[in-house]
Amino acid sequence: MKTLILALLLTLAFTVSGLAQKCKEYSAPGSSYAFCPPEGWTIDQKKGEKTFEYNSPTNTANISVMDATDRGPRDMVSFNIIKSVFSGDHYKDPSLVFMRDSTTNSGLPGTKLVFNVEVEGVAFVSIYYLIDGPNKTYFDFTVTAPRNDAATARAADAMALSVHAK
Repeated sequence: MKTLILALLLTLAFTVSGLAQKCKEYSAPGSSYAFCPPEGWTIDQKKGEKTFEYNSPTNTANISVMDATDRGPRDMVSFNIIKSVFSGDHYKDPSLVFMRDSTTNSGLPGTKLVFNVEVEGVAFVSIYYLIDGPNKTYFDFTVTAPRNDAATARAADAMALSVHAK
């Protein structure tokens, strides 16, 4: 009986792991990073640029990506983002939902900031991911989506977890 249960558990484990699909990894030319963009999203990138955007299939959300070498420490960047969101005229009634440190699946340290904002009467969520890499390189991206778009937030979290240095 124990053997049968063990065999069933092993079969289930192999079936589940077999169902997990590998992502189609992307890395901009000259970039130090690779990641798994959300499936079905389209990329808008000018030739030779390390800064680019992904647009959702419905064009209601986007992810802006920046591969940089000069942004500085995450705590200072986080402070500057918060200051910018609350001091600018581009958002009405912004609120910081949370800010927390995180780690990618490959062990890169990061910070995630989530804001609720309103632009021209439309409620959005604005999510910032700041990821530190080796040798003072950085991979940052921002997500803008309608506030009720949980699928985009999940896709962005999965993308953040997948970031790794090449």
